[in-house]
Amino acid sequence: MQRAASVMDVAATFRAWKDVPFAWSVLITSLGLCLFLVEWNQGHPEQLLMLDALPVSLLGVPVGFLLVFRSNNAYDTWYSGLVKVHAVLSCTKNMCRLASVWMANLGETGLRVQRWTAAFLLAFRFSLRPNDHLCREALQELFPDREEVEKMMKLHRMHRIYYCISRIEGLVKNEAGKGKVSGQLLADVQTELAKMMEVVEGCELIYKNPIPGSYLVHLRRILYIYMGLLPFSLYKYIPPLAVLPVHLLLCFAVVGIEVNAAEIQEPFGDHPSDIPLDSLCIITLSDFIVMGSGYATPGDSSGKGYVK
Repeated sequence: MQRAASVMDVAATFRAWKDVPFAWSVLITSLGLCLFLVEWNQGHPEQLLMLDALPVSLLGVPVGFLLVFRSNNAYDTWYSGLVKVHAVLSCTKNMCRLASVWMANLGETGLRVQRWTAAFLLAFRFSLRPNDHLCREALQELFPDREEVEKMMKLHRMHRIYYCISRIEGLVKNEAGKGKVSGQLLADVQTELAKMMEVVEGCELIYKNPIPGSYLVHLRRILYIYMGLLPFSLYKYIPPLAVLPVHLLLCFAVVGIEVNAAEIQEPFGDHPSDIPLDSLCIITLSDFIVMGSGYATPGDSSGKGYVK
């Protein structure tokens, strides 16, 4: 997992600015318009290119509302994703704690429950950041049985999560049928599994439903129009040489809101502004070790060495 995280961090450095071309296109277009406006009005004083401030101000009203909605929606999505990821990690820790409590009674079955709990966490991580090669490598460290790993790898990324949950529930129910697990403990396990399923489906909803493209296209078109008309209204109220710096400053402020919203609108990506899913999963696996998980070697806090 640590090696997977480092690979993701390097790749994220080069993909973090995917929406910068939009910002640069607006700034360059605005720069060209300002230079053209100043040059034209100096060469043709009898035909000044100017606009009244009222139309541009009216256009700024919907632009402001769209940007507020855009930034609020992006942050709400990011925060909702963070809360759901925390809930998944909390549920897996609770499941590991329950397994460690009755580890002495269940023996090998308790160890298998812990391993499948760790497998669930890995399947969850790779469902949000798909990478079959790294997923297979992590599962092979967890399970000595290569057939089990290949069986999971043939499943859809979400089906791997459901498969892990079904295996945990099946193991616990089997022990309950033998009288080794109390009814209360079985109920606690089923409650945690239900929470895990619910939160995972919530993460999948965020993952597969980004902001509608039609809204994004409409917002950016209006931004282009607004920032293109703005220098023609500024020229009437400020000195000609001040049009360019003032307009570029306004472009930086307005377009920066859109760029920042684009950075956080998909919280499960691998950008620096996204949720640090890799490091959180590694920390959780280390917590498994502290809670007495049998699939890691003592003293190993790196998140590696899943198999005892």
